[in-house]
Amino acid sequence: DTTQEIRRREDGRTHTPVIAMTASAMTADRDRCLAAGMDAYLSKPIDREMLAEVLRNWTADADNGSSDDDRSGDDQPHEDDPIDPALLAQLIDVGGDEFVAELAGLYLGDLDRRVEAIARCIELSGDDLDRLAHDLKGSSANMGLRDLAETCSQIERVGRGDPVADPASLLRDLRREAVRARRRLTQLTGEGEPTA
Repeated sequence: DTTQEIRRREDGRTHTPVIAMTASAMTADRDRCLAAGMDAYLSKPIDREMLAEVLRNWTADADNGSSDDDRSGDDQPHEDDPIDPALLAQLIDVGGDEFVAELAGLYLGDLDRRVEAIARCIELSGDDLDRLAHDLKGSSANMGLRDLAETCSQIERVGRGDPVADPASLLRDLRREAVRARRRLTQLTGEGEPTA
């Protein structure tokens, strides 16, 4: 409905790229998206190469002229980097430093809330632990935060009744990895080191 309204307002004068991203992978779902006026379709789990190709096709300024040699020192991988350097390089290649900064900012905007929701669930033996951990695992993996995603994976298994580790120990690991992630992603947003 939203895409159809966008197309109606454009009335053929302009064209806003609209790309569907959905868990559905059926041909009928793809056809519905394209029939509504969308330009492309990606199904989850997202293939990074396909995502990069679609963004290049529909982003006029995808090539910002930067090279590995031009990137700031903060974006270079270093020894204890919580971010997968290969994925970080892919993200920069897809959209440039501003794109990565925006992704990092969006992730950081929700990180503390999501960690605390998991903590409450562990402390109160809540029923939502597997879902909360699964959601944070996915977004962490998309940002290349390997260790944080792995910790979330173990917490998810605990939430499903698989006692892979002590929940209190996993919560300590989660908080530690969240601190590392916050410090590194804050660098990528261009805001420098966090004060707290």
